[in-house]
Order: sequence, then C-alpha cells, then structure tokens
Amino acid sequence: YMLKFAFKPFNNILYIKRNVVVFEKQFLQAAYFGMKGRYSKAMFNCNEALKIQPNSVRAYLYRGALKFEIKNYALAVEDLSSAIKLGD
Repeated sequence: YMLKFAFKPFNNILYIKRNVVVFEKQFLQAAYFGMKGRYSKAMFNCNEALKIQPNSVRAYLYRGALKFEIKNYALAVEDLSSAIKLGD
C-alpha cells in the first residue's frame, strides 16, 4: 500500500506530461495540414487538441483561422471569440 501511495504523484505527473505531448502533436499536425491546404484534416486535429486542452487559446485561434480560410465566417467568429474570452 505504501509503495502504491508513493508512486501516485509520479503517475499524475506522467499523465499530465503525456497530455501535453499529445496536445502538441495534434496542434502541430493541424498546423501542417493547414499549410498544405487540407483544412478539414487540420480542423480535426484542432478538435482533438481541444479535447485534451479545452481552454487552449492557440487551438481556438488556429481553428478560427482555418474556418475563416474556408469562408465559414460565423463559426470562425465563434472560435476567435472563445480565444479572446480565454485570453482575458
């Protein structure tokens, strides 16, 4: 029991670090696909990143820019507004 208790904080740190790595991977993939003009794939990766870090200003900004690029202005404004609210 003592050993299990001793490793609990370490396991939490590993979980947090893994989430940060997975978030960055998803976000970088979104940027890559966005640069290649594959906007639906880029938005998919932004959505996956936001599942991991739902308060990410960067992910909302980028997804808003992607939506703007495909002329989905109403949804772009929603994402950009979310980024502004989170950035305050």
